[in-house]
Amino acid sequence: MYYNRFRYYDSSTGNYISQDPIRFNGNNPTFYGYVVDSNDWIDIFGLKCNPKHHSIPKFLGGNKKQDLISLPNDVHVDYHSLLNKKLKEFGLPLPDRGPKGSTKLWDAYLSSNPGTQRKALDAVFDAAREVDMVHGTDIVGNIWENIYKGNLKIHP
Repeated sequence: MYYNRFRYYDSSTGNYISQDPIRFNGNNPTFYGYVVDSNDWIDIFGLKCNPKHHSIPKFLGGNKKQDLISLPNDVHVDYHSLLNKKLKEFGLPLPDRGPKGSTKLWDAYLSSNPGTQRKALDAVFDAAREVDMVHGTDIVGNIWENIYKGNLKIHP
């Protein structure tokens, strides 16, 4: 038997032995039940992402203050794989993330190669337009909104 905040939990039954003090406000159909399967909260492979996404990638100059967009995991994965493809098509040598695509490397690359931020933005917009068309999202609108609010570091 374990004491968990305001009530006792019996691990042999997988239930509490006392009622939930907040009753139905806990969105649990039984007052004695445990939370949903907490094993789903763990991402042992690191493949699940935060549903909030920077529409202007940080590597491209998008700052931390930008408005985030909610994307389901499959859409987020599609967007990044398409973005990497578009970056290659536009002749940009760095990936959008990882050790070979870090913000620091991109910052140095964009600063030393005038005009490349525009090419990278074109790749981002192309990827965002395609994902928006397929999934019905509004990544492009979120990018423009963040640019309008000044949430993009401009490189020469």
